Amino acid sequence: MSRELINRNPDLTRLRDEGYDVRLQGTYLLVRNVPYATAQRTVRRGILVSTLNLAGDVTKQPDDHQAQFIGERPCHADGTPMTELGGGAIQNKIAPDLVAGFTFSQKPARGHYIDYFEKMTAYATMLESQAAVIEPGVSARVNRVEEPEPEDHSPFHYLDTASSRVDINAVTAKLELDKIAIFGLGVTGSYVLDLVAKAPVAAIHLIDGDVFNTHNAFRAPGAPSIEELREQPFKVDYFKGIYWKMHKGIVPHAEYVDVSEEDADNEYDKNIQIADMNALNAALAVMKWKKLFGFYADNEREHYSTYTIDTNLLTSDET
Repeated sequence: MSRELINRNPDLTRLRDEGYDVRLQGTYLLVRNVPYATAQRTVRRGILVSTLNLAGDVTKQPDDHQAQFIGERPCHADGTPMTELGGGAIQNKIAPDLVAGFTFSQKPARGHYIDYFEKMTAYATMLESQAAVIEPGVSARVNRVEEPEPEDHSPFHYLDTASSRVDINAVTAKLELDKIAIFGLGVTGSYVLDLVAKAPVAAIHLIDGDVFNTHNAFRAPGAPSIEELREQPFKVDYFKGIYWKMHKGIVPHAEYVDVSEEDADNEYDKNIQIADMNALNAALAVMKWKKLFGFYADNEREHYSTYTIDTNLLTSDET
């Protein structure tokens, strides 16, 4: 996906073609081997980092003028810090072996960068200008040889820019599980699917032997057409058709766990079910699931939660 994304976008292609060491790390754009001056008046090479603003797999105008940097604090050739870069010290884990220690905030005169070529070369030029005083001719244009691209293990058809926009890629990675299963795609189950389909789980198995009927349309996320309802698809196939557009690992199983779920006198079928209440139930369940894997803090470690609608009261209990 990374090489395809670079080839598809002229600004990223231009960066690569003009000799910059361009790579993608998840939803971050990296320009590696950027020379800079250190406080000891030596030249080292660091990595410029920017989040990507994408429309599917097409780059849009950068939505901010900030960049991050992996390396020591950049300095002038005389060893004094480059305060004109703005920003300050941070600790953002881009990948297990890549941690950005600084952020830059240099806004162009027009107030925004046109594209990622302009943005990344602007910062690279500022950094290498000081390094070139110490080591004449040094450049970020290293013309690296293209390396074989590692196999793409992302479960998504496109990049998760929501996580990179707020720098939570490392936290989101805690949800990179091999597989999960959702037993039953009724009201709550369908909303659980809607939420976990945004998580980087490799495979999501859907297990339900029922068909998607008209009354389901008024309970489930989304809005089926009348033509879809006439076909009476299995629930697992209907929901796969929706969420496979985003997540590669939707695996349908049009079957019941056992025959007791087919009981015509099942009281569950006669209980009142309201989409908003079941969606809340699903949200609380998914939040608890994320707590168990360290995505959210979990100080209470409750075993269950209850919500009382007339008093708007949410309680939890450990027993």
